[in-house]
Amino acid sequence: METFNVFKKKKNSNSYTKKNQNCGWNDKYESLNIFIEIFGHPNVPQRYEYNRKLGAWVGKQRVYFKKQKMQEGRKILLKILNFNWAPGKIFTFDTAWNLRYEELRYFREIYGHCNVPCKYDQNKELGYWVKNQRQFFRKGIIEASRINCLDNLSFEWKRKETPVTLSWEDRFHELLTFIHNFGNSLVPQRSGALGKWVQKQRDLYRKRKLKHFRLERLKTVYFEWEPKNIYAKWPIRFG
Repeated sequence: METFNVFKKKKNSNSYTKKNQNCGWNDKYESLNIFIEIFGHPNVPQRYEYNRKLGAWVGKQRVYFKKQKMQEGRKILLKILNFNWAPGKIFTFDTAWNLRYEELRYFREIYGHCNVPCKYDQNKELGYWVKNQRQFFRKGIIEASRINCLDNLSFEWKRKETPVTLSWEDRFHELLTFIHNFGNSLVPQRSGALGKWVQKQRDLYRKRKLKHFRLERLKTVYFEWEPKNIYAKWPIRFG
């Protein structure tokens, strides 16, 4: 009877260990998913300074796959993330950061600021990336060279709780910049403050509440009052 109890306890212990291993694997999988959202690829460095365990875990998955010891279910989950089973010697971590930086510079050129919404429909990865640069800065784990690059764009390291309210004229000049870049006034409503302002002008126009001098100003830039499908596609940039 005593032997049976020992065997039973050992069996339960193994089951508990296996459950813990599965939970740990799932946690790392979620961390990898977040990494991909931020950087646009699954190539976590072995010595990834922000999460060293994640880099080691990614390397381990490649070893299991190569030795054909990986569970089929886990293999399928990693394939969903377009996991790279055999990355080349050239690692694209810095390249990915530079790509997001260029996207942010382009965003600033259009809107005049770097405050990309976290759920920015036109480029969700950029929104998450901007949020994470602020988090890394608060934790003191962002490289000085990257801080300098973002400072050059007048990057706001701490978002103001209350957004700055710009005058109608300021928004109009933002619109002029947008038109200069894209050749039209089809600013997506969910792209930020300018998109909401543009939609408000259309609403006031339909309700005949738009002030006459503002109406005339908007007419001079060939403002689209009734766009057929403003959100269907991001407008092509004019050179």
